[in-house]
Amino acid sequence: MTTNPAMTRRTFTLGTLTLAWAATSARADGGIALDGLGRAIKGYDTRAYFTESTAKLGSDAHSVDWNGATWQFASTEDAAAFAAPPKPSPRNSAATAPAP
Repeated sequence: MTTNPAMTRRTFTLGTLTLAWAATSARADGGIALDGLGRAIKGYDTRAYFTESTAKLGSDAHSVDWNGATWQFASTEDAAAFAAPPKPSPRNSAATAPAP
């Protein structure tokens, strides 16, 4: 069986380009993507998206610095809830209870 050198070269080139693209697309540090002003999610209120099912633009007046990013919120309540320590989840919920 003979191999086609052009096909081997093409396969190698495509594989190398795919790996290069994947390496630049993935964030190895697991960091937060920031806009040019250092804001996370382009300054939108992340809590309003989940609690009110709408996108609201946050403001500098209601911002929290966390994990190297500035998170902006539409209200003081949303900023305070984001900054508060997370509540522990129940230990024996229906999802984690053993089957009878």
